[in-house]
Amino acid sequence: MPQDPVILQLYTNPQRTTNIVPYSKAVNDPIEAPEWKKAMDAEYHSLVSQNTGKLVPYPPKPAKVIGGMWRLSRKRNEHGEIYRYKARWVVLGNHQEHMLHYYDTWALVGRNETFKVMLSLVINFNYVSYQFDIETAFLHGEMDALVYVKQMKGYEVKGKEGWVWRLRKSLYGTKQAPRMWKAKLNETLSSLGLASAQSDESLRLYNQFPQ
Repeated sequence: MPQDPVILQLYTNPQRTTNIVPYSKAVNDPIEAPEWKKAMDAEYHSLVSQNTGKLVPYPPKPAKVIGGMWRLSRKRNEHGEIYRYKARWVVLGNHQEHMLHYYDTWALVGRNETFKVMLSLVINFNYVSYQFDIETAFLHGEMDALVYVKQMKGYEVKGKEGWVWRLRKSLYGTKQAPRMWKAKLNETLSSLGLASAQSDESLRLYNQFPQ
């Protein structure tokens, strides 16, 4: 089968790039520090507004408090120009213990064959296809285990610096985050009348056509 030059161009020469920047370097940069501060402020307010966790006193043993870290990145366009400073607070999920902080982790994704068939239908019947991204998707998932995490670095509540967050939502980095998000997505799609296809659970079909 001949190689597709369009696909090769897409994956070998990406037009947009992402550069990861260490936290210490970002906050001490005399030029970019204000931009990083804005990005981290936005992330903090996003987590708070979505009721991601509840601030509680440090739990007694044997409870374990998990740390987190800032993941900072510059987004560049096809001209190499920075168009966004992105900050994300990520839980150190590698410190989670199985059957204590998480249970199942796998999350079903669509089959490759399904994707290819859909593309073929779009091309052959001249359909219009759409794709979109759901911002802070994982934060819609409900936690299925008791997980305590440290407060966000630089955003500790005054007078309660030793307190921690008891997670309500599947914060980035937690091992069960993809599974919890998929469960919430399935629940929402089903409530809208979209049923899973027998051939692929991730393929949703709308069966409620007008009479």
